[in-house]
Amino acid sequence: MAIIHADFRFIEIEYELWALGHLRTVVEDQVVFLRHQDTQRTFAELRDQGWDHDEGERQLASQELDERQNFVIPRFFRGPFVVSLWASYESAVKEVAEYYQTKRGASLGWRDIRASNVLMQLDKYFHSVLGVPVDDHAERFALLEDLRAIRNAIAHANGQRRAMSDDQWRTVARVLKRRGVPPDEYRGVIILSESFVRDAYEAVNASLRALVGRARAA
Repeated sequence: MAIIHADFRFIEIEYELWALGHLRTVVEDQVVFLRHQDTQRTFAELRDQGWDHDEGERQLASQELDERQNFVIPRFFRGPFVVSLWASYESAVKEVAEYYQTKRGASLGWRDIRASNVLMQLDKYFHSVLGVPVDDHAERFALLEDLRAIRNAIAHANGQRRAMSDDQWRTVARVLKRRGVPPDEYRGVIILSESFVRDAYEAVNASLRALVGRARAA
């Protein structure tokens, strides 16, 4: 009888990645569905109120519909996903760092490292203490840095310019422009695109799977 060896280390991380991948698909399906439902409901209400032939009412309803479909729905569905995505990435990297520390008997933990932010703290710990990369792909790591900045702006300031300092807003605006999703200057809010959310998830997924693979092989 063949013996099957199953490695259950970090299985929770892999589950989180699977769950996030599924959730991302659900989020985008919901964005499409809600836009369709909103359109149907808006014009049904106009007909029920006898305003479907009133050009002024139709224009007003269309403007409000456009606002909801292009700004409100994407903002409040994609923003929370990005916050959860970063939380999963950060907690997973910390878990792997602590695993390495225990396995190698390292006296220093990631919390003992000083850096400008938690990603730099973890990256410095992996490089300087553990001697392995937290991520060996420079472009992917750069996207992770940008994801952290955008997550912070959403989590701490609700993605709103008025809740940030001018310097913070300029920093976030540069990050978003670099990723092809400049903030909405008129509304003063961050509205993420489907492509950014997809790219961010793929970066987290690939980065963590590579990190887990290195830890299992260590």
